[in-house]
Amino acid sequence: DALPICELRPRRSVQIYAPKVPSLRIAWLAPSGQNVNQGDTVIRFDSSSSQQELAKREAAYRQAQAALDQWVAQSQITVEQDKSDLADAGFAVQNAQLEADLQSIKSKIEGAKSKIDLGISQQKLKVEEATVALHAAADQSKLASLTRLRDQAQADVELQKSRISQMEVKAPMSGFLSLSLNYQNAITSTDAVPYKVGDSVYSGMNLGDIPDLDS
Repeated sequence: DALPICELRPRRSVQIYAPKVPSLRIAWLAPSGQNVNQGDTVIRFDSSSSQQELAKREAAYRQAQAALDQWVAQSQITVEQDKSDLADAGFAVQNAQLEADLQSIKSKIEGAKSKIDLGISQQKLKVEEATVALHAAADQSKLASLTRLRDQAQADVELQKSRISQMEVKAPMSGFLSLSLNYQNAITSTDAVPYKVGDSVYSGMNLGDIPDLDS
């Protein structure tokens, strides 16, 4: 009697997906059916455009950091100048107060004049205090704005580096690599062919699997 034909199929397999990165194009891939070890590179995507984008992002980050550093340095100069001007205005009020007290003892007329000078000095001190407060508020706002721009530029750099690090897809386990068929340009299912170098793929799409032969 003829023996029945049996087909052995693994109960599970580990899927291989394209990374969550836009504009992917295959630069190299291991042949379908090849035995691979866990951790081996099975698909490598073209990272040239991503490397160029990273260079742009890094330049933007350096520019943003330089603008922030320059503003911090300039702001510190303004703060020191404001401290000096405020101190001078305070000393002027103290001197005017002493002069007014002294002149009021000598003469009512001179005392009245000195009180006017004291009022002027006090008004100048209030104006200086308002100026310092205005500078401080403006500095905080500008600093926050430049810091946000620097942080966003840094985040863009880290995102680009993360994308580049995903350009090589590793085998999640040891076994025989089985690449999926590419249906993107196929008119019918019979026109589909395995993925090859130069093919563009979508982010996160299934590209193949490695059957678990032990199952």
